[in-house]
Amino acid sequence: MESDDQLRELYDEAGDLCLHNPSPDVRIAVACKSMLIYGLALNERGWCLGHEAEPNALKAWHRCEAGSDRFSRDQLTLF
Repeated sequence: MESDDQLRELYDEAGDLCLHNPSPDVRIAVACKSMLIYGLALNERGWCLGHEAEPNALKAWHRCEAGSDRFSRDQLTLF
């Protein structure tokens, strides 16, 4: 089982591929979905990425609290 730190690292690695590559390639789509899956797993462990209305550039992983952004399972089926 991955540690929280390993999941955050996997999230960042997938983000490097997903967010910096406009290609419609399948591996890019997989990286983007992987980010969501890692984010959901971290949410289940009590970690959230940023707060509501916070700019993306300022978002950081923190223990979830009121007003924290959470990943949505609804996004799993969208491509």
